Amino acid sequence: YALEPPAGGAEGEEVEPPGDYTLWFDGASRSNPGPAAWGSVLRAGTGDPSGRLCFSGHGFMGEATNNEAEYTGLIRGLEMSGRLLVRGSRLLVRGDSKLALSQVAGRWQARDPRMATT
Repeated sequence: YALEPPAGGAEGEEVEPPGDYTLWFDGASRSNPGPAAWGSVLRAGTGDPSGRLCFSGHGFMGEATNNEAEYTGLIRGLEMSGRLLVRGSRLLVRGDSKLALSQVAGRWQARDPRMATT
Protein backbone atom coordinates (compact mmCIF):
# COMPACT_ATOMS: atom_id res chain seq x y z
CA TYR A 1 0.00 0.00 0.00
CA ALA A 2 1.03 3.63 -0.34
CA LEU A 3 1.15 6.18 2.46
CA GLU A 4 2.54 9.59 1.71
CA PRO A 5 3.81 11.57 4.72
CA PRO A 6 4.25 15.30 4.26
CA ALA A 7 7.53 16.70 2.99
CA GLY A 8 10.03 17.59 5.67
CA GLY A 9 9.52 14.63 7.97
CA ALA A 10 10.40 10.98 7.83
CA GLU A 11 7.73 8.40 8.52
CA GLY A 12 7.42 7.99 12.27
CA GLU A 13 8.64 11.52 13.02
CA GLU A 14 6.23 13.87 14.79
CA VAL A 15 5.88 16.62 12.21
CA GLU A 16 2.45 18.11 12.89
CA PRO A 17 1.95 20.80 15.56
CA PRO A 18 -0.70 20.26 18.25
CA GLY A 19 -4.16 21.12 17.01
CA ASP A 20 -7.33 19.78 15.46
CA TYR A 21 -7.20 17.29 12.58
CA THR A 22 -9.70 15.28 10.54
CA LEU A 23 -9.11 11.77 9.23
CA TRP A 24 -11.29 10.67 6.31
CA PHE A 25 -11.31 6.99 5.36
CA ASP A 26 -13.10 4.77 2.87
CA GLY A 27 -12.96 1.31 1.39
CA ALA A 28 -14.88 -0.66 -1.20
CA SER A 29 -15.04 -3.99 -2.97
CA ARG A 30 -16.33 -4.61 -6.48
CA SER A 31 -18.49 -7.50 -5.24
CA ASN A 32 -18.77 -8.84 -1.73
CA PRO A 33 -16.18 -10.29 -1.47
CA GLY A 34 -14.26 -9.14 -4.50
CA PRO A 35 -11.36 -6.96 -5.61
CA ALA A 36 -11.03 -4.31 -2.90
CA ALA A 37 -9.17 -1.10 -2.11
CA TRP A 38 -8.96 1.46 0.70
CA GLY A 39 -8.03 5.12 1.14
CA SER A 40 -7.25 7.55 3.99
CA VAL A 41 -6.62 11.30 4.13
CA LEU A 42 -5.56 13.42 7.12
CA ARG A 43 -6.11 17.19 6.98
CA ALA A 44 -5.57 19.98 9.47
CA GLY A 45 -8.76 21.42 10.94
CA THR A 46 -12.08 20.00 12.03
CA GLY A 47 -13.95 18.75 9.04
CA ASP A 48 -12.89 21.24 6.36
CA PRO A 49 -12.02 19.22 3.23
CA SER A 50 -9.84 22.12 2.05
CA GLY A 51 -7.67 22.04 5.21
CA ARG A 52 -3.91 21.56 4.84
CA LEU A 53 -3.10 18.03 3.66
CA CYS A 54 -0.99 16.13 6.19
CA PHE A 55 -0.99 12.74 4.45
CA SER A 56 -2.92 10.57 2.05
CA GLY A 57 -2.76 6.84 1.58
CA HIS A 58 -4.40 4.15 -0.51
CA GLY A 59 -3.95 0.52 -1.38
CA PHE A 60 -5.30 -2.46 -3.28
CA MET A 61 -6.16 -5.41 -1.04
CA GLY A 62 -6.89 -8.20 -3.47
CA GLU A 63 -9.97 -10.22 -2.51
CA ALA A 64 -11.84 -8.76 0.50
CA THR A 65 -15.29 -7.80 1.71
CA ASN A 66 -16.53 -4.23 1.69
CA ASN A 67 -16.35 -4.14 5.50
CA GLU A 68 -12.74 -5.37 5.47
CA ALA A 69 -11.85 -2.61 2.99
CA GLU A 70 -13.57 0.04 5.14
CA TYR A 71 -11.76 -1.18 8.25
CA THR A 72 -8.41 -1.19 6.45
CA GLY A 73 -8.87 2.46 5.42
CA LEU A 74 -9.68 3.37 9.01
CA ILE A 75 -6.82 1.37 10.55
CA ARG A 76 -4.16 2.59 8.09
CA GLY A 77 -5.31 6.18 8.60
CA LEU A 78 -5.18 5.83 12.38
CA GLU A 79 -1.71 4.25 12.18
CA MET A 80 -0.28 7.15 10.20
CA SER A 81 -2.12 9.73 12.31
CA GLY A 82 -0.55 8.18 15.40
CA ARG A 83 2.90 8.61 13.86
CA LEU A 84 2.43 12.21 12.75
CA LEU A 85 0.37 13.87 15.46
CA VAL A 86 1.84 15.10 18.74
CA ARG A 87 0.17 14.57 22.10
CA GLY A 88 -2.53 17.11 22.75
CA SER A 89 -3.85 16.99 19.19
CA ARG A 90 -7.51 16.17 18.64
CA LEU A 91 -8.58 13.83 15.85
CA LEU A 92 -12.03 13.82 14.27
CA VAL A 93 -12.64 10.62 12.27
CA ARG A 94 -15.04 10.65 9.32
CA GLY A 95 -16.17 7.86 7.04
CA ASP A 96 -19.29 6.42 5.47
CA SER A 97 -19.06 3.07 7.27
CA LYS A 98 -21.51 3.13 10.17
CA LEU A 99 -20.31 -0.40 11.01
CA ALA A 100 -16.62 0.49 11.37
CA LEU A 101 -17.27 3.76 13.21
CA SER A 102 -19.81 2.21 15.61
CA GLN A 103 -17.62 -0.80 16.39
CA VAL A 104 -14.49 1.27 17.00
CA ALA A 105 -16.49 3.64 19.24
CA GLY A 106 -17.73 0.62 21.23
CA ARG A 107 -21.41 1.14 20.39
CA TRP A 108 -21.73 -2.08 18.38
CA GLN A 109 -20.18 -5.50 18.87
CA ALA A 110 -18.52 -7.30 15.98
CA ARG A 111 -20.12 -10.59 14.96
CA ASP A 112 -17.18 -11.57 12.77
CA PRO A 113 -13.99 -12.17 14.84
CA ARG A 114 -11.92 -10.62 12.02
CA MET A 115 -13.75 -7.33 12.63
CA ALA A 116 -13.39 -7.35 16.43
CA THR A 117 -11.46 -4.52 18.06
CA THR A 118 -9.38 -4.98 21.17
